[in-house]
Amino acid sequence: MAENEKYYFANKKGNPVDNNSYYKISVPPFTNSPSYSSFWSSLIAPHSLSDYDAWGVVTNYIDEKKTLASIFDKLTSDGIDSLKMGQPISRIMDLYNIKQMPASGMVDLHNRDWGINQVFATYSVGILYECKCVIVIKVEINANASPIGDNPQKLFDAIPQYLTETLGLKREDENLYRSKDACYDIVYCKGENSFFLMSKAMTEE
Repeated sequence: MAENEKYYFANKKGNPVDNNSYYKISVPPFTNSPSYSSFWSSLIAPHSLSDYDAWGVVTNYIDEKKTLASIFDKLTSDGIDSLKMGQPISRIMDLYNIKQMPASGMVDLHNRDWGINQVFATYSVGILYECKCVIVIKVEINANASPIGDNPQKLFDAIPQYLTETLGLKREDENLYRSKDACYDIVYCKGENSFFLMSKAMTEE
């Protein structure tokens, strides 16, 4: 682990193994931790390799709450990031440089909205033909590039608790999470890697 330019060995719970701060622990690039430039590393690598048995420390530990926060912190009272509930098709096309969109249905916006630990979100919008505007926003969380890419389930399993305890949403039934202040509610099925922002006009019917 790297924090404030100090390096530590930690167990899988994220707790330091000892109280020492090491001069250098080579950190794999996918952690986004402070590290040396590739040019500098190329200069010191031959010496480092002769001094140490290993050139990296790999762990599948991530802080699920902080990782989810890097995705969920982009939620606003009317949508996520630049996407807003009720947004017209023309605005979506401008935002994502789309030349043509269907009149209705779910549309993948082919974006990658990066969080931390190489976890990113992609967005899709549900368009209602009658009003030609957004009524549903699907957010899919992708952890394939993350250190936990081969076992991302612990991240997805932490979503219900994050929705209720951190975001303060009220769980109304198995999949519906009510929001007081937003113009949408969130629908999330346990264990899935995606959730839906749904207009209250839909969830309250």
